[in-house]
Amino acid sequence: MRRIRNERGMVLLVVVILVALLSAILVDQTYRQLIDLRLVETFRDRTKAYYLARGGLKAGQAVLNEDKNSYDALPENWAQPLEGVQVGQGTISLRMEALDGRYALNRLVTVQGNVDVIERDRLLRLLTELEIEAPDERVATILDWLDPDSDTRIGGAESDYYQSQPLAYPARNGPMDSLEELQRLRGFDKELIEKIRPHVSIHGSYAINLNLASREVVLSLHESVTEAEWEALKEKRQEAPLEKLSDVRELLGWEPIYLSIKPQLSVSSNIYRILVEGRVGRGIRRMEAVYVKNNGTVLTQKAF
Repeated sequence: MRRIRNERGMVLLVVVILVALLSAILVDQTYRQLIDLRLVETFRDRTKAYYLARGGLKAGQAVLNEDKNSYDALPENWAQPLEGVQVGQGTISLRMEALDGRYALNRLVTVQGNVDVIERDRLLRLLTELEIEAPDERVATILDWLDPDSDTRIGGAESDYYQSQPLAYPARNGPMDSLEELQRLRGFDKELIEKIRPHVSIHGSYAINLNLASREVVLSLHESVTEAEWEALKEKRQEAPLEKLSDVRELLGWEPIYLSIKPQLSVSSNIYRILVEGRVGRGIRRMEAVYVKNNGTVLTQKAF
């Protein structure tokens, strides 16, 4: 009798163990299915968000193409950011920046591989105004990174320096792809890049849009530009945008330097950075493009 009870106890124990194992397997399978479902939903939402972001880029380009007046300034429609605009099942956020009010680093070296002396001097004055340590060395380093040769300037760095580093790489010897690329240059760190970021870009026009340029960029245009002239310019554009270059001449005079720096001056923009974020459910996709308004060219475009 005791033996029968023991056998029944063993059977019950086995049954309990089997139920526990089956329960664990069931829970695991349910969890895996839930994870798979979440992954599918996230992929679906991210795909939808991607196409929303692409649509946002096209919308931004359309807004810029409709802006046909003779000037570009911050009070205009293109400069007003859009946040969380409902589109179908998702939302779009859109922001556009004109790059022509900033110093364009890639213009330091011409397409023929020669140094643009005017641009070099402007950058040196800009870094000096920003109180960057050893500005002449920073300029030399950027020039060595951009120019096609392997000759190291005083204070600069070429491939032989970069190849000797723990993570070896050559100098670009060509135009930069992004401002973050400066981190690869000798003497440039994140703190320095953040300090110059509001005043420089990779892409941009030769002529600086005075409706958008910072104090430091304006003062870098020529060694004769004064603080008082910057204050007058700032006050004027706070009242109303500069609509033509003659407004600048009438306001500041800038004689006799006006004629010499006139090619460097503008009150309009042509090159813009368009930043878009699309959101659908759990999916988020962002896109960025650099757009040339006068011919509809997209210089760069990336999704992340």
